[in-house]
Amino acid sequence: TPEPTTTPDLPVEPTEPPVVETEEPVVGAVNGFYEDGSFEEATLVDGVYEIANAGQLYWFANLVNSSEDKNIDGRLIADIDMSANIPDGVYWKSIGYTVTYAGATSVSDYGYAGTFDGCNFTIINFVQNENVVNNNTTAGIFGSVSGVVKRIHVNNANVNVGSVDGRFGIVVSQVIGEGLVTDC
Repeated sequence: TPEPTTTPDLPVEPTEPPVVETEEPVVGAVNGFYEDGSFEEATLVDGVYEIANAGQLYWFANLVNSSEDKNIDGRLIADIDMSANIPDGVYWKSIGYTVTYAGATSVSDYGYAGTFDGCNFTIINFVQNENVVNNNTTAGIFGSVSGVVKRIHVNNANVNVGSVDGRFGIVVSQVIGEGLVTDC
């Protein structure tokens, strides 16, 4: 039987790693806002939306304002800075805004009907300007409230409505029916 042959050890030449094509990296939200101006969705925990940044608060406002059933619960889980990284062209529209005053003959919208617990966190640098208030008669973090808003603190806020006629406040612009605002 023939004897096995061996080959001498040859030096191994280094090779470059293969080029792997990847998609563009996904850019995370900054203060809850994506580069395209969309908002980070709040997290739903046990039937309550938990809100940790400004983008999630904008998202929650849009959810409530675009829903027929405005009985949607939310809670803050952090202080919210409403001035940090807000994209150009994004303006605040009150949670539960209405276009008619409570007590008017044609009121059919009773605004925000859920429970919102600020959990003693603070909304900082809240600004709402007249260009958003036009065509609404309520302005503030919440417009009309027939539900419960509690334990929200606000520092450095400005609601600029110019000469618009309506109901305006910083936390809530008007309470309707059995609505309740407490510890704010």
